[in-house]
Amino acid sequence: MKKTKKISVSFLVLFSLALLSTSCTKWATEEQLKQLDEIKEASTSADQSIADKRKERDDLKAQVAAKEKELKELEANRDFIKKKLGKDGQ
Repeated sequence: MKKTKKISVSFLVLFSLALLSTSCTKWATEEQLKQLDEIKEASTSADQSIADKRKERDDLKAQVAAKEKELKELEANRDFIKKKLGKDGQ
């Protein structure tokens, strides 16, 4: 029981010291404002990067769709030519 009480008291003291070591003001420090600006800048950059990658993905999907359509047309032409050559050859 004494060990548990000692741990509880130690935790309470550490927690109190942690609270006292931080300053509680309603204004941000210059360093905090600078960090906030850096975070906002990084967030904006990340959002732009995401938008760019999504556009690139959509462009690539459109290219794939166009190539698939072209492939189907070429296969249809090939099959038509094979069919004509097959009939003519008989």
